[in-house]
Amino acid sequence: MRGLKPVPDWENPAVLHINRRSSHAPLRSHQELGSASRCFDVGSNSRVASQGVKLLSGCDWTFKLFPTPAAVPQNFMAIDRDVTDWCKIPVPCSWECAGHSIPIYTNFVYPIPRDPPYVPQDDNPTGCYRHEFNLTDEQLKDKRVFLQFEGVDSVFYCWLNGDFVGFSKDSRLTAEFEVTEVVRPGSNLLAVQVIRWSDATYLEDQDMWRMSGIHRE
Repeated sequence: MRGLKPVPDWENPAVLHINRRSSHAPLRSHQELGSASRCFDVGSNSRVASQGVKLLSGCDWTFKLFPTPAAVPQNFMAIDRDVTDWCKIPVPCSWECAGHSIPIYTNFVYPIPRDPPYVPQDDNPTGCYRHEFNLTDEQLKDKRVFLQFEGVDSVFYCWLNGDFVGFSKDSRLTAEFEVTEVVRPGSNLLAVQVIRWSDATYLEDQDMWRMSGIHRE
């Protein structure tokens, strides 16, 4: 604890994830042989070829960058939240590559003051994303539904239709959540809060560019 305040998830090494499913081999199911065989075609994207997979990336999402997690409006994930003053950002993309904040290159020097597991409270850029997508009754009928993030730096929370879905660390690990109970036919709103610095920053430190956001599909 810092003083009498509880340690937040992004500074708590005991909290690696919330509601995240266990990691597994990236296997896909198919309802017919033709769909399965197309996964082996040259240049094929197996996720697109797999029936029952809907890519939410490859397009612009609504985005706003805040200076710290504390500066984020508590209801930014609400369906009726006014975000007309937000901008658009391509996903996947590190937000520094889209002109937000500054990319940092370090080799063996930490990009933040060394005080593990704590990170700066007054300078911890936090990106908030919102994205609407549609699903049909047929796509959801008698199916379990999972939400996947292939890479988010450094940690993130996500909500679907205003309901909390989960939290995850490890910026190079797929994070998968079951959303069967909160997804619905018609319009759905996905909201994601990404925090640049966390306790994981001390472990994910190497000779590389330090950039943030939803950087993989």
